[in-house]
Amino acid sequence: MKVLKFGGTSVGTVEALRNVKYIVEHQEEPVVVVVSALGGLTDTLIKAANLAAKNDISAYRIVQDITSRHSEIMNSLIQGEEIDDALNRVRALFYELSNATPTSRRARSSPRATSRKWSAMASDCRR
Repeated sequence: MKVLKFGGTSVGTVEALRNVKYIVEHQEEPVVVVVSALGGLTDTLIKAANLAAKNDISAYRIVQDITSRHSEIMNSLIQGEEIDDALNRVRALFYELSNATPTSRRARSSPRATSRKWSAMASDCRR
């Protein structure tokens, strides 16, 4: 068994994800694929979480930009309700953060986990 780890740049665009798919499909042995968040996403989510915890409206603009980026990539690669469910979970997280003071450690770690989940979904290139 082989473990393949792809960093943020490797999963940051549709073309990059298609390349990941090609690499994985052309392995001669079983593989475990580990993907990072899209390039720059984790820091952006943390920034948005901190802004949301302060009830700063700019957090929602950042989340909109993030969801647009992911929607574009995921719509190019996968289909189904999975995409909407993931995006709705992120919107709910930032709503929760904006209503929580102080922000809990668990809530602050959620953006990191969410960014990795999105990348994992996007790397499941079914097309």
